[in-house]
Amino acid sequence: MAKAVMQGRQGAATHLLYQLYMLLQKKKKLGLTATAMEVMQPAATARLHRIENSIYTEVISLWAGI
Repeated sequence: MAKAVMQGRQGAATHLLYQLYMLLQKKKKLGLTATAMEVMQPAATARLHRIENSIYTEVISLWAGI
């Protein structure tokens, strides 16, 4: 999906926003916390998100030090 958005495919961004909207509505309906949502992810996806988050945090802290 991300590749389709980056390539500018028609409707890709709309589809991604719709998926996000549906996920957030489901979260709201079930009253889930962010931690509960992470636990429900497949292990590989959750690990990837943790790695991406740590990289993002490191980059932000480097930028803040400039």
